[in-house]
Amino acid sequence: MSRNLFYRTLGVGFLALAKGKNLLKGYDRARPFSSAEVDRSVAYDIRVVDEWLDMLGEYTGAPAAPQLEGRTVLELGPGPDLGVALYLLSKGVRQYCAIDAFPLAVKAPPLLHEAMIDRIASGASKRSREELESALARATRRDDDPESPIRYVVRPDFRIAQAFPPASFDLVFSQAAFEHFDDVDDTIAQVSAVARPGATLIAGIDMQTHSRWLRDKDPLNIYRHGDAVYRAFRFRGMPNRVRTSEYASLLAKHGWTRIDMKVLHAVDDEDFRRIRGSLPRKFQGDETRNLWVMACARRAP
Repeated sequence: MSRNLFYRTLGVGFLALAKGKNLLKGYDRARPFSSAEVDRSVAYDIRVVDEWLDMLGEYTGAPAAPQLEGRTVLELGPGPDLGVALYLLSKGVRQYCAIDAFPLAVKAPPLLHEAMIDRIASGASKRSREELESALARATRRDDDPESPIRYVVRPDFRIAQAFPPASFDLVFSQAAFEHFDDVDDTIAQVSAVARPGATLIAGIDMQTHSRWLRDKDPLNIYRHGDAVYRAFRFRGMPNRVRTSEYASLLAKHGWTRIDMKVLHAVDDEDFRRIRGSLPRKFQGDETRNLWVMACARRAP
């Protein structure tokens, strides 16, 4: 059996396992490690925000810190905890809002958020420990006051434009969420409705295979399958296989400008050459090499 045929066959098995797991357990883990790993979770949240802010500074050509002061932030798909919310509040954000289809963050162990607050309190924070603890308590008991410093909204339908007022956010962040949206066009349309004119979007998009062992061995495995095979194993939240240029086109369609799709990680030329011919024609273009992309855009004034 050729290498390409081996991995295509193996990939079908992984797709079947992923669908079976989803049917049995639902969507229960947004990261490849548990929230019970407190130190790892805190470090992850801090790294994610720091990378967003580095990208924001690079994209705008101005220091990121002043761009947070007094601003309202929307995060799409915050995942298993509210560490990002606490860290952004400590940096001067006026209000952090998040929307998710699954109530994962309220299940985070209290020790995780306590550790994040301890970490923040040990540095230079623009919010006191008491303010952060109060904001967290209101969010985790789902006190959806429009003026709460942290608003955590769970909607299975993920209707962003119904969850928040029009033109209410200065910054939109996302980490490894866009690749899970079933209808990227509709999601961007809704984000566009709640973003203020001139708002900035910074979104990390993980375009590679998500099954953990296969991800390391064959990161482009999800692109080895034709549409009919891939649809046969469909479940909500599986990677949507939307390409880099498609994201850029959809952002432009919905009124975003200065679109910059920064490719941070990609399969090297030699590895891609070996598998290109075995991929369905629609995935044989060079952009299929992209593994991790940071989408940066500005909402038209």
